[in-house]
Amino acid sequence: MVPLRTLHNKQKILVMKKVILIILVLMLGFNIKAQTSLTEAVDFTSVGLNGEDIHLFDILDNGQYVLIEFFYSTSSGALTYVNKMIESYQYFGCNENDVYYMQISRYDDEAAARAWCSEYGIMFPTIHTESEGDTGDQICEMYGIPSYPTVILIAPDRQIVLQDIWPVTSTENIIDALTPFGIEEHECSEVLPEVKIEINKATSISIEAEFTPNFVCSSYYFILGEGSSLEEQDTPLEQIIKEQGEKETSKTTYKWTDLTPETLYNIYVLPMNFEDSASEINKVTLSTTAAWGPAEVELEVELISETEVYTKATPNDNTYEYHYGIFKKSEYESLGEETITVILLEDAYPLFDVDEWNWTELIPKTDYYAIAVGINHDEVLGELTIVPFRTELESVSEMPITSFTINPNPAKSVINIKSNIADSMEIGIYDMTGRYVKKFLVNDMSNATINVEDLNKGIYFINVNGKVEKLIVE
Repeated sequence: MVPLRTLHNKQKILVMKKVILIILVLMLGFNIKAQTSLTEAVDFTSVGLNGEDIHLFDILDNGQYVLIEFFYSTSSGALTYVNKMIESYQYFGCNENDVYYMQISRYDDEAAARAWCSEYGIMFPTIHTESEGDTGDQICEMYGIPSYPTVILIAPDRQIVLQDIWPVTSTENIIDALTPFGIEEHECSEVLPEVKIEINKATSISIEAEFTPNFVCSSYYFILGEGSSLEEQDTPLEQIIKEQGEKETSKTTYKWTDLTPETLYNIYVLPMNFEDSASEINKVTLSTTAAWGPAEVELEVELISETEVYTKATPNDNTYEYHYGIFKKSEYESLGEETITVILLEDAYPLFDVDEWNWTELIPKTDYYAIAVGINHDEVLGELTIVPFRTELESVSEMPITSFTINPNPAKSVINIKSNIADSMEIGIYDMTGRYVKKFLVNDMSNATINVEDLNKGIYFINVNGKVEKLIVE
């Protein structure tokens, strides 16, 4: 027979196990509590859905608390939280006073985030998985968020003072959680939808503009008109912009082409709020420039050795950018001018000013073309500049050089080299480590002048056919 006391203890253990099981089931079923493990904020920089520049520590350093909801739109909890978040955001003054609201999505891309904010009229910043800078999923990982939604509060001293606001069954839950920190009720200022217009570039035939809506602008329309032609029509301007213009919902860049040089144009923008009501029309007036002449690039080519060539490219004033390179003659003949042009333009490093370069590891005794192409300020492609050359020295003396002198030595800018050989020769300059610095091909080694002004101060060695002399540059 089992003692009564033992039976009693076993019954207590069974009851406790059942209670624990019930608690686990409830936790799994309702996801009752989730929080970040961090106690101090991690900085991040991002761009919100409507183009807001968001730098966490800048907001905190400005004296505001920051409330962040980590969420994703398809979670059931997000639907529970959304209206409470909006109402408390409005209660505390719409990010204009003690606290700054934002939401950060773990899984929503830009399209999903925009659909979510448009459906519920969310006006505080939203960071999504395609945001510039730190993305929503990256920030969620920074904060180690275990489940969604999770709402945290960060104090201006960068401490996370609330690791999770829970439960959120009413707006009062959020208000009551924030009030003890001195966060007070404030009226929201009336903010009208606006779109900032920035002109990126205007040429004689094109205009490129960037449009950035504010956080209360759900969408906007924009159009370009020559002079005041759109305003002079019988149809209301707002209607023209809606019917004939482009529609966007976020920050975008647009380019108009085939315009008339030296002509006045107006850019019109019609912002819309979340109730799809139009705000005041924005207008920017500008003029296209005078037409530019053709882009031209001058190329100078100097053979240094049979494997190295020096080039200097000089664009004319009409040239906005240019590209150049070296091709074997056989490559040019095989590919053709059109393909060579495409290859040059696909170069990721456009040039704008005079460029000097030493091309190495060329194939000796091979025909090459140095080729350049420029684009003028009207984005019109110029003609190719082609300079042929061959990697073959015309005449290099094989006679032994017995001696040569350098004068002056030490030198500052120019040196004169005299030797017993009057033929052409290759001169090499090396630094103290033995690293090649420069090479020259001189026509008359008996009296050669070399510019060393571009060398740094120090000790160098000049090599002529195996004969070496020391050079000091001051």
